[in-house]
Amino acid sequence: MSSEISKLIQLARKGDTSAFREIVNKFQQMVYSVSLRMLNDVGKAEDIVQETFLQVWSKLSDYKVDKASFSTWIYTIVNRKCIDQLRQTKNELHLNQIHWEQLNGKLYSPDEDALYDSFQSAEIIRELSVSLSPIQKSVFVLKDLEGMDTEEVQLITGLSARQVKDNLYLARKSLRQKFESQIKLQDHGR
Repeated sequence: MSSEISKLIQLARKGDTSAFREIVNKFQQMVYSVSLRMLNDVGKAEDIVQETFLQVWSKLSDYKVDKASFSTWIYTIVNRKCIDQLRQTKNELHLNQIHWEQLNGKLYSPDEDALYDSFQSAEIIRELSVSLSPIQKSVFVLKDLEGMDTEEVQLITGLSARQVKDNLYLARKSLRQKFESQIKLQDHGR
């Protein structure tokens, strides 16, 4: 952890609101990005950002430097809040027909790795991921979209390395099947 963040944490723990404001400024975009990717809803993502930083403020004394980095601790909070929100709200998959017409089937690849490398629109992934279970979506967002390594995903989610791997596999498989299914629907419509 940088000495600047460490100093801000120490000041914020003593009630310094301007130090806490700097912490919020440094981590707000990260929290918003994860929230939006997991919830697919700007308003809900903004609510989660607020809830996350309220919890960070109230639990700052609970943060243990030796357990995880500060960003991992914040990721853990936002991840749990998003999972809770996903469990409360039963989202349905709403695919925007325009995206598929624009793609013209160009992104299809039978090779799983090539399929994910070929996605040119994060919007499509976001729309397809709505139907994943909260844990699968969490692992997918943290690992594939946020680019975290397995160890950090384990710390954030509390899952074992095997559970991270299994949930990521299932998420990718589900996304691939939904993508292929949508391409077939588009091909039949022509």
